[in-house]
Amino acid sequence: MEFIALQKVIMKNIKNKNKSKQKLKLKKLTKSQRHTLLILAVMIYLFVRCLEYDVIRFRLAINGEITSGIIYEKKTWHGKGGQRYNYKYKFYVDGNMYTGETVYADKPYKDTRIGDTIPVMYLPHKREITDSYNAVARSGGISFAKLFK
Repeated sequence: MEFIALQKVIMKNIKNKNKSKQKLKLKKLTKSQRHTLLILAVMIYLFVRCLEYDVIRFRLAINGEITSGIIYEKKTWHGKGGQRYNYKYKFYVDGNMYTGETVYADKPYKDTRIGDTIPVMYLPHKREITDSYNAVARSGGISFAKLFK
């Protein structure tokens, strides 16, 4: 008798679980809807990636500190619109060394050499976030940041 009562309770629990699983099933998306969501996700990703450096430069313009960085590597390459110069630099804050990288397309920077100093901006609370002062100024971040100070 107890076995039959236990079996009925188990069967009832199984039926209740099946009902709750059916309620949780989501509406299945059509192929067209899946494609639309995929395209939307890719567009959002690309939009965010495009704005990433502008957001960083804006943060540097608002909260950044300026120091001198020393160029330790220079690469020259041709991109859209002409020659570009990629500089890696290092700077010291409180005895710790930090590194950064910046790209210039301007002709005045073609004569910059390894060992030269450039003005560098960094976030005091997260010193790994850095860029050259000229890159931040060129992006319009400093002019825009003055509106908020």
